[in-house]
Amino acid sequence: MLDKPKKSGTKPFPIPIGYREAPTLEEVRTKNLRISAGQAGWAVKSIQESLARSGFLPPFTSAGKSSFDGLYTKELKSAVTRFQESRKLRERDAVGPETLSELRLELAPDILTPGGTRIFAIKNEDYAPIHTKQILTPKDQKILPYLAGNSALVTKDQQELKTTLINLPNHQKFKTTLKKYKINNIREITPKQSAYLSQEVAAFTLNWLDTKGTGRKLSDTLASDSLSMSSMIAQALSNEPVEAACRNFAEAAESVFEGLKAIQQQSTSMLSNTYCIQNSGGGHRTCAIMTVLPGGDIAATIIDPGWNESNVNRGIPLNDYTFATAYDDPAASVRWAYMAINVCAHTGDKRLADFEKWLKKKDHYSTGELSAALDALPVNSRANALKFLTMDSQRELIKFRSKNNLHEFYFNQKFSLTSPLLYHGGDGVTRRDAAEKEYRTKIGCN
Repeated sequence: MLDKPKKSGTKPFPIPIGYREAPTLEEVRTKNLRISAGQAGWAVKSIQESLARSGFLPPFTSAGKSSFDGLYTKELKSAVTRFQESRKLRERDAVGPETLSELRLELAPDILTPGGTRIFAIKNEDYAPIHTKQILTPKDQKILPYLAGNSALVTKDQQELKTTLINLPNHQKFKTTLKKYKINNIREITPKQSAYLSQEVAAFTLNWLDTKGTGRKLSDTLASDSLSMSSMIAQALSNEPVEAACRNFAEAAESVFEGLKAIQQQSTSMLSNTYCIQNSGGGHRTCAIMTVLPGGDIAATIIDPGWNESNVNRGIPLNDYTFATAYDDPAASVRWAYMAINVCAHTGDKRLADFEKWLKKKDHYSTGELSAALDALPVNSRANALKFLTMDSQRELIKFRSKNNLHEFYFNQKFSLTSPLLYHGGDGVTRRDAAEKEYRTKIGCN
């Protein structure tokens, strides 16, 4: 994420001999300028960090020095070009408005698995992955159990659900929905249409439980486990939606998607390589629509039917949460980060493994090098990387980042590993900060 303010960026950047001062990110956006080879500055450093998070630039050079030096070298030019080619951008070699806009999407950095699969994010509205009739498998076979799904509702009353979905066009409520997404035949829909429709049907079917002043808890919403998806849709059409929490919304969305996939015309189905997968983390559950591509990589977009319930009820456009930032970190998509944790639980984490190898290989590294290596990691990998550090390393890192006005890492294991990001403020912030303060006192660094 290139828009995150850096306190260090308020200082003048020392321009080395042989380099020119690079324009600022704002000047690139508003004045159509370019950041190119031979330039230096804070903007170049931001580009280096973003490319490292997405796997296009190693955090260290072959000489063992940090890659985040703010210098637009030939190595950076090569990384920029590879990024532009991977995103099919028109710009080449230099970073202009088009590349800058795409780099901002590194809120959701590519997920790299040890088996060679790259999972990359696409906006809901742009989700149009390559279609082929051939059944494709990812490069990394360890991801297959993850793609198998996990909804308790999927296996219930499948035939009834298929019949219900085929008849959706007969209901006035869904006639409007199908028209909105340009669905002329519910048995011939695209992955993007399936993402929107699964979310719409789930959000229409369920009613978010209001716990304020009732003494009830979201954990009370277990009724849908004993119901079939088809019966819940019928209840909603009779104005009796089932009370639900995020878990129920995610289960419903996956169930609807599986039903839609089952009713597609087999010879023309555009969903044969697409999956709807639930992901949990930070006390919330969402879904990812994922499509295996020729070559074994995966395209993905995030849907959150629970948070979109009010939009569906009010008849307004759904929010796209693929790149929605965390409450406490404007440089990371909270839902994408937790999806990455769920994926890596099955496949392992290549970036984390590379970081661990680097730690073991280096006879000596400075605190600055360690800080840069951690900054280069996606937030989900970084949360686990912190557990490799000794208490002495943690203390030195805390002091170094404070002295250099860098954002803090959270070392308390409970919060850094299970909740590296927050969806919203309130009690979560209070509890996390209190636990972190207690931990830092324990290691003698408060």
